[in-house]
Amino acid sequence: MARVGRVGVGPAVAVKDLPESWAAARVALRFAAEGTEHDPGRRVVHADELGGLVLLAEAIRPGAEPHPDLCALERAAAGAPWMLSTLDAVAEAASLRAAAAALRVHHSTLQDRLAHAQPLLGWDPREPRGRLRLQLALAMRRLHRNPPT
Repeated sequence: MARVGRVGVGPAVAVKDLPESWAAARVALRFAAEGTEHDPGRRVVHADELGGLVLLAEAIRPGAEPHPDLCALERAAAGAPWMLSTLDAVAEAASLRAAAAALRVHHSTLQDRLAHAQPLLGWDPREPRGRLRLQLALAMRRLHRNPPT
């Protein structure tokens, strides 16, 4: 089976509205990850699932200064080879146990990893607000890595 690259999917529309769907698919593509250790995450992103994140895509343009949370995420990522995949799993999973299962690690190992990540990030990704910050930092990272074309 061939591996799919990054994909942005626009909404299903009437033929006359295809240019808008194409534009939405290009925005969705900016949120798609390579699905690798260095860029973990979903490789296929549907534009109609982005909601208000579209506003974030409009704000992050080539040459824009990275937000401090993005800088913290990059510092944390440099701290351990498992960091990005761990943080992505925590951001995407419904619970820490589900994140541990997705990573195929024991939940106590995940807790240890997150305890290591917290001082590097400057916030606790196990707390609801910290998880939201993590989700936004990961989204900003993808947008900076994938400028509009």
